[in-house]
Order: sequence, then C-alpha cells, then structure tokens
Amino acid sequence: MRHTRIQPGALQDRVRSVSRRHAHRLALGRLEWMIVFYDLLLGALRGLERQAMLMGTTNASSTMAVLV
Repeated sequence: MRHTRIQPGALQDRVRSVSRRHAHRLALGRLEWMIVFYDLLLGALRGLERQAMLMGTTNASSTMAVLV
C-alpha cells in the first residue's frame, strides 16, 4: 500500500466537488417535480376547457386565457 501525502486543499476540493454533484442531483430532482406539477396543472386546465366547451361556452380559449 502506497502512502500518499494529502495536499492542504485536496480535502476541501473533494468535499466541494461532492457537494456540487449533490446540488446538481437536487436541482434535477426539483426540475422533475416542477415538470410533473406543470403537467398536472396543464391537464387540469385542459379538462376545464373541455368542460367549458361541453357546457356550451362559445369561446373556451378566453376561459383558458383568464385562468392562465
């Protein structure tokens, strides 16, 4: 087993890179949740638009514009 001397800033660099990687993973997770949330929101808006069309509203797009 070879003994290597640890450079003074090496440990901090390693910790920094690990935390940076962790931050990227967290950001990706947050982005995925935002995508899911917006997908659900758009689905709900489409459902409301369809319902407005079924109820006989002449311009459902104006209903959509008001909601957005």
